[in-house]
Amino acid sequence: MVLFNLSGHTPPGGSEIYEQIVNITIPNIPVTNEGITNFAKKILKTLPQYTMEKGEFEVILPGMTPLAAVVLAMLHGQYGQFPIIRFAVRQPNGTFKLSEPLDLQEVRLAAREERQKEGAAE
Repeated sequence: MVLFNLSGHTPPGGSEIYEQIVNITIPNIPVTNEGITNFAKKILKTLPQYTMEKGEFEVILPGMTPLAAVVLAMLHGQYGQFPIIRFAVRQPNGTFKLSEPLDLQEVRLAAREERQKEGAAE
């Protein structure tokens, strides 16, 4: 499993489980639709395609919300599903630990099922 770290920070504790960690530095980018979209495209081009196609990866999203949203949309568009994401969780002692995996594709499918159930009930 590969971890794509787009957070701009060192991966928190718990990241030792990955075969490889790919750290992508997020520079200051123009906060425009074009600037965000262009940088998201650049990020996806740097990720190893063989890993992406196999789906054996997890992502720590960037803190810049619009960039994170565009990266998610592009990942879904290119690979047909949303990724599994992780994030840093502050511990009581002030250190950070890697979260449990959050499978956004499972979240999407559960929401779709819920929508279908609500539609059938009407």
